[in-house]
Amino acid sequence: MDGYPQGPQWAPGSVIGDFEIIEHVASGGMAEVYAAVPRGGGEPVVLKAMSRNLLANEEFVRLFLDEAQLIAALTHRNIGRIFDRGEERGTHYFVMEYVLGTSCRELLNRAVRDDIGHIPTPHAIDLCCDIATALHYAHERRSPSGKNYGIVHRDVSHSNVLVTYDGVTKLIDFGVAKSSMRSTETKVGSLKGKVRYMSPEQIRGEPLDRRSDLFSLGIMLWEMTTGHRLFRAPNEAATLHKILFEDVRRPSDALPGYPPQLERIVLGALAKKPADRPATGAELADQLTDFARRSGLSRGGLPAYLRKLFGTEIDRAQVRFSELRRRSQAKLSGAPLGPPPATTPLQPVATAMPIIARAPATATIPETRPLRPAILAAPATQRVEPPPMPAQFAEPPPAAPWGPVALQPLPPAPPPLADGEPRSASRTRPRGSVTRSTVSLLLFAVVVLAIIGGGLALSRRRPHAKKPVPVVAPTARPAPAGAAASLPGRDPTR
Repeated sequence: MDGYPQGPQWAPGSVIGDFEIIEHVASGGMAEVYAAVPRGGGEPVVLKAMSRNLLANEEFVRLFLDEAQLIAALTHRNIGRIFDRGEERGTHYFVMEYVLGTSCRELLNRAVRDDIGHIPTPHAIDLCCDIATALHYAHERRSPSGKNYGIVHRDVSHSNVLVTYDGVTKLIDFGVAKSSMRSTETKVGSLKGKVRYMSPEQIRGEPLDRRSDLFSLGIMLWEMTTGHRLFRAPNEAATLHKILFEDVRRPSDALPGYPPQLERIVLGALAKKPADRPATGAELADQLTDFARRSGLSRGGLPAYLRKLFGTEIDRAQVRFSELRRRSQAKLSGAPLGPPPATTPLQPVATAMPIIARAPATATIPETRPLRPAILAAPATQRVEPPPMPAQFAEPPPAAPWGPVALQPLPPAPPPLADGEPRSASRTRPRGSVTRSTVSLLLFAVVVLAIIGGGLALSRRRPHAKKPVPVVAPTARPAPAGAAASLPGRDPTR
């Protein structure tokens, strides 16, 4: 498939299913992202199409289709929605809601750099309660016949949680999730997810249940409320060793004055044994809610906090989003674009425009869709401004070193909070996965180091016993005739 041309495969104005492409937004290792609108009118959406250079790889195609099928089965306020899916001119795609906001990763980076060094406890509890509730919904999702789908996200991390500018949390990216709905299963010996947010049983390759996701959420809560990275290590082998064998660092060691009750909740979610963790996401959310109530924390102020950290960016994003909607409606109706409207005062964040005002009329998930010819791009005289970047695909600006400087200064250029390697078109494996050979080498190194260390310790405590030397009795030889009898050990001549 190397013969495919570089760049976006669909031009502005192309009709893909029941949607019209407005602008190409971004390209990743596995997919291309477009801003689009329903042909019958409506709010902008995100159309995610599989990269052409991967269409010949059946495994990647199945992973892409499985993700669309899984997200389509989940309808929850705190989970990114999918409206449609299909195939157009040999390319698979699905349509998602356009999230006007930021990632939890960037929110934490901004809080560390520009605020108190971590996300304030009430806002961190709001975020984690919403994530725990979304996970509980996914874990409990059942088929029409009543069978549990057995969903385990396996990649819960800051970069896979979005926060809209009006304070709504969205769990996204079920691309490596475990589910009985999948047509593909994880290969034995491979890891799915980001290493520093994996549970011990996930690293060991054991069967997973919902409590593995709660361990990952516990890591997020630890980092949100301290401003430090929990499992910081120079390489993946050292990170695996920390998660498997070392005691979890107490939050109060990273942030003096940390609430003891919250510390017990965090350490409970980070227990090495799944049986010692909360049984469900709902139970963890209840624990956090009870702590907030007992502590008298004032909740619900997340939109104002986002306005404090992202004020000018929120204004620009809303203006650009309104312009995109205006231009898209003009193109659909055939009316001239005309000059941009005069700048008007923006609404407060709490009453800003909804993410998606209404789902398209064709929100059902058809199995097949007839092919449609492409529509030519808009004339060159009609210049279309780039649309705002959807939060789930936007690249954040470089962040300051992570961690409260007053408590624990970090190196000048630590790795960013973004977990996993950067996306690129030359990537040959799914995002967030580690190959079988890498896992084998890492675990082999850990086992060898443990064996060597145990052998050295035993050698210092117990001296080696000397092997007994066998004593061989001398063979008696007959004395010569006439010789006098003698005792052993004496000279017979004396």
